[in-house]
Amino acid sequence: MDFKDFSDKVFQKSMTKFDEAELYRIDSETKKIGIFNGELDKYGFSNTSGISLRGIRAGSPGYSYTEAIDDKSIDILIEGALGSAEAVESDSVLSLTEGGLIYPSLPDNNGKFSDLTTDDKIEIMLKLEKSTISRDERIKTVQECLYQEFGSSRSILNNKGVDLNYQSKGGFAYISVVAKQENDTKTGTSFRIFRDPGSLDIEDMADEAASEALSMLGASPVDSGMYPVVLRFNVFAEILEAFFPVFAADNVQKGLSGLKGKLETVIATKNITIWDDPFHEDGFSGTPFDDEGIPTSKKLIIEKGVLKTFLYNLRSASKEGKESTGNGFRTSYKAAVGISPTNVYLEPGDSSLEDLLKKADDGIFITSVAGLHSGLDTVSGDFSVQAMGYRIKNGVKGEPVNGITISGNFFKVLESIESIGSDLRFTLPGNGHFGSPSILVRGASISGN
Repeated sequence: MDFKDFSDKVFQKSMTKFDEAELYRIDSETKKIGIFNGELDKYGFSNTSGISLRGIRAGSPGYSYTEAIDDKSIDILIEGALGSAEAVESDSVLSLTEGGLIYPSLPDNNGKFSDLTTDDKIEIMLKLEKSTISRDERIKTVQECLYQEFGSSRSILNNKGVDLNYQSKGGFAYISVVAKQENDTKTGTSFRIFRDPGSLDIEDMADEAASEALSMLGASPVDSGMYPVVLRFNVFAEILEAFFPVFAADNVQKGLSGLKGKLETVIATKNITIWDDPFHEDGFSGTPFDDEGIPTSKKLIIEKGVLKTFLYNLRSASKEGKESTGNGFRTSYKAAVGISPTNVYLEPGDSSLEDLLKKADDGIFITSVAGLHSGLDTVSGDFSVQAMGYRIKNGVKGEPVNGITISGNFFKVLESIESIGSDLRFTLPGNGHFGSPSILVRGASISGN
């Protein structure tokens, strides 16, 4: 049975049980290539596919899912969604998206992956490993040298005229190396996200990973105290991602966000502007519609320090009599619709990294943090995480630092960002895609010696 016949039968039967019904289908694929010690160590291709039915009965949603497209699955889907709807007490009246909406056009996101053969891609990664190890005799081993492609096709159909499909594809390359000098060992990493594997600059990645590992040899803690801190682009992007649930309307409504009641108020310095932008050319979470069939749009979350909007899906919007912002997404076909961003980033400034270091004077340059998600509170905004980086001496990068903990408060960080770099870069995509330039924060608590 093809999907069209399947969906026709689902809607025909489900409309005797539900007021409204929606089918969501996703097909995703992943290709991995791993290199170790000059040889192909891992090669794998995986494909997952699933269908979810969301049925609305008296304004209350019910969910069920299946991997099979056959007659038996139709009845299982409908009965499962019906039982779910009857069991859930809804605090809002939900109605599905109407057909006939206008959707934005996005550029082709499928990339140029077919321009290279699998052997070509393996050769690229073999060169990356070899080039990185050859940088210095103190580079002893490569922990991981990984190439991965990821792609998906999403379809949404409902009984109100919505019939949508969108495909996207991307990839990333990652390398992690170990440097050793006497009894001291340190790691360094580099990654690149791409739509064209032929565009990978292997030598640049090799330099980056090797230099990071080598430069951290001999690292030691600093004295505890308050320091001016420069957070490298990847660090603040990770912090932004970890605290992003505070901008989700459902968390605000549940009292799980420290931003409740602060719309249209100043929550950050005037140089802070944060976007949710499905159209950003460097973002890999772009889509013309969310998983409820609502058109996406570029929107200001914070504009020059002022909180402009929370992100809504249909359910959270209905509680406040508002429109969805097009941020209703699922983590998988097995999950209910939640709230997620598309491509979120802090708008870059015009300062170079060197400028930020000069302004920090005798501070700390943080290049990596660990344990972020386990060391934060989205209501209070507090966080405390292990970190590593470098001392800043007389405005330039100095000796390496590790074994320290940086503590602070996300909301206070937003209020104390003194300067923003021009080096905007996105991290690896996950539940949304986050980017940031490097930033200078005046006064952060560092625990060390």
